Amino acid sequence: HLAKTIVETTANEFDQVNCSLFIYKPRRHVLQRVAFVGPCDIPTVSVNMDCDGTGLVPKCFRNQEVLYTPDVGAVPDFVVNWSEAKSELSIPLMVGNQIIAILDMESAEPDAFNEDDIRLLRIFGEKAALVLHQTMLNVKEQKRLTSLVELQKMGNELSTLHDEAAVMQTLIQHMPVITGEPLALVLMFNPQQTLLDVTACSRVDQNPPATGFPRFTDEPMLQSLKQDGTYLVHDVDTESPFLRQVLPDEVKSFFAFSLFIEGKCIGAIAIASRDKINPSPEEMTTNELIAKIVSSSIANARLFASTNRSLERLASLRRIDMAIASSTDMEFTLGVVLDQLIDQLHVDAASILLYHEDDFSLRYCTGRGFHSPIFLHANVRIGQDYAGKVALDRKSIYIPNLNDPDTAPANIPAFKEEGFGAYFGVPIIAKGVVKGVLEVFMRRPFTPADEWLDFLEIIGGQAAIAIEGITLFANLQRSNAELSMAYDSTLEGWASALELRDKETEGHTRRVAELTVDLAMTLNIKQDKLIYIRWGALLHDIGKMAIPDDILLKPGALTDDEWVIMRMHPQYAFDMLSRIDYLRPAIDIPYAHHEKWDGSGYPRGLKGEEIPYAARIFSIIDVWDALTSDRPYRKAWSKQKTIDYILEQKGKHFDPQIVEAFIPLILNRDGFRA
Repeated sequence: HLAKTIVETTANEFDQVNCSLFIYKPRRHVLQRVAFVGPCDIPTVSVNMDCDGTGLVPKCFRNQEVLYTPDVGAVPDFVVNWSEAKSELSIPLMVGNQIIAILDMESAEPDAFNEDDIRLLRIFGEKAALVLHQTMLNVKEQKRLTSLVELQKMGNELSTLHDEAAVMQTLIQHMPVITGEPLALVLMFNPQQTLLDVTACSRVDQNPPATGFPRFTDEPMLQSLKQDGTYLVHDVDTESPFLRQVLPDEVKSFFAFSLFIEGKCIGAIAIASRDKINPSPEEMTTNELIAKIVSSSIANARLFASTNRSLERLASLRRIDMAIASSTDMEFTLGVVLDQLIDQLHVDAASILLYHEDDFSLRYCTGRGFHSPIFLHANVRIGQDYAGKVALDRKSIYIPNLNDPDTAPANIPAFKEEGFGAYFGVPIIAKGVVKGVLEVFMRRPFTPADEWLDFLEIIGGQAAIAIEGITLFANLQRSNAELSMAYDSTLEGWASALELRDKETEGHTRRVAELTVDLAMTLNIKQDKLIYIRWGALLHDIGKMAIPDDILLKPGALTDDEWVIMRMHPQYAFDMLSRIDYLRPAIDIPYAHHEKWDGSGYPRGLKGEEIPYAARIFSIIDVWDALTSDRPYRKAWSKQKTIDYILEQKGKHFDPQIVEAFIPLILNRDGFRA
């Protein structure tokens, strides 16, 4: 507004003149036309003139004195702005020794300005310079304040963010206001620090923001950012062929300042300008402050992300531990391991191959993320392919780019069919023994960070724990089964030995053991209790081994004294079996199978539910088999008569509820009908 007032006031003093005001822009070293009035058709938009160029205005700037050309036709390097111009006058507007603007007038009349005009314009220029200088200082201060306010606003917003991408976007939103330049970039180094990627851009016409900007690989630029902390190209066209190729055509200069975390350059903030940039000391200080604020925010965001990632991975390991502790299913447990691996490391596919000693091969156990079934039938010999080499060498293999023949010499068709770009193989080793191989695949070339690889190794260790635990459990189960079979055979041998002594009960022990187990299952006795019920039934008369033959084998009726001895066999059974740890859970039947529901039994006279449940079950079976079997002193009862007797003894000899369960069982057994 002030510039327009100056040119209008000047033009009003003369007829038919073009009057322009050029402001000096020291950063770009140009004279920028900011106001114009006159009869000619000169655009009112800003026009920049090179201070070192031709024409009266640049010459006036360089000489810092009034220049007058009464006849422009006589000047060889005259720059024509108006075809009708015959004379031109340029007045420098100065404050002290500093030139701040040029007031320029063109007239259609030759020698249009006399000495009085020039003296008047010189005086007017001095006054205008003071006012213009003060206004420019005010504008500059206002811009500085606006920049500081925006900088403070950005700092406040960044302090609340915990996401690195959000930090970059917030920076990009504020940079145009802070710097006054519309195009700002955030450039981040790759892990190898060999190139910079555009991760954010203030250009709203880019979608996504970085589209259109390839990677920055210019070595002088990378080294300057790492070592000096800044990189400045005043004129992209003449100073940097690389930037000229990667930046939009309108960009004329490029300035980048580095972001450092713990002394390491992680990237840079770049300003790309349509004009030549020459940052002032004040701007350099502002840029350093921006870099510190943003670097601190990125460091906090990375620390927050790392902490969250660590917590998530701890929770993931906890889920794997729970699966290992709660399941003995190999495929299920290793599936949980792979699920957590994919969730935490964001890989495309993974599988676990188990080692089989019988043919020295690795066979597929479980996998995730494969498109074709070819991996489901994987069978790799030790030493062959990547997995076989991992198992043979007992070392991990990392191939970041399967498409690079120098780093990936093996040609595995399955990899190509799946489109894999990177491979990781980890040996699964438990107690020094190779149990298998964990394979991880990415469908693009991939170079992981150290913490990524560390967690992959941890997952491999978890897989080893799972495989070792499940294998040991399976072996233990097999050993327990074999031991149980050995125990069972031993007990059957004892029972057979007892039956050989008392031929009257031949086959009785085997029959009552089987039927007792059937009734226990009908009563929903837990599976782990059935083995002890069977053993108890097999050993129910083991105490008779301590009864003298003259009593045990006596053909006639026993005397009262002999009955006292005979009734000691449950106690003898207890005394014998209680010394054997693995038979203690089976002692209830041998010790209490002669107890009765009404308390009239022996050896302790237990009553009702005082009698162990297993003994109550067995007592019915024992009586059933005894009555339905032939004895030397009587013929076997019919099944119906025996059922009637058992029903009659319900609540006396037998537990009523067990009788109710026994009757349907025996009625349906072997097609028997009452």
